[in-house]
Amino acid sequence: MKRIIIVLSVLFIMVSISSCKSGPQVYAPPPVTPVKYRTVFIDFVYDPVFPVTHDERTRVVEDLQSRMNGMGFAISTSQDRADMLLTITIDDLELARRNDRLVARTTFGLAKDAAFMVYTASFVDNRTLDEIVSKNGKLKTTKYFPSKEEIKTTFFSEMEDEILEFISESKAF
Repeated sequence: MKRIIIVLSVLFIMVSISSCKSGPQVYAPPPVTPVKYRTVFIDFVYDPVFPVTHDERTRVVEDLQSRMNGMGFAISTSQDRADMLLTITIDDLELARRNDRLVARTTFGLAKDAAFMVYTASFVDNRTLDEIVSKNGKLKTTKYFPSKEEIKTTFFSEMEDEILEFISESKAF
């Protein structure tokens, strides 16, 4: 019986000593959740000097909306309800000149000419109005017998592809 009391008292002393040891003081900051951008408002800005119609603007915005929905973003119809603003600005748009004179009387085609577009896509936090990321793009194409509609369709679809690829590769989203 004395042995049991001695063993229990030794165990009690060891447990009390080990529980009195102080652990290391480690500072753990409160959990921080990164900003998640879920709702986007798309704004397409262009100078009236550039030959961009309202229908083309609407088509680009609608196409971007459907493709960004597929990426998991909700598209807002109001800027006030969005987490992030995507502003696309057409900086320069030079289309091939269709009304140039024919090269020769026997040819009924137009001269080969280049056309290009320069754009900027800016992503802005709607709460702080700070720029998240921006993408500057320059698209150039050369076509034989181009029509303005064909070239603009090509430019806008390439611009949309570049912007969506940029979103998918960016760590900010």
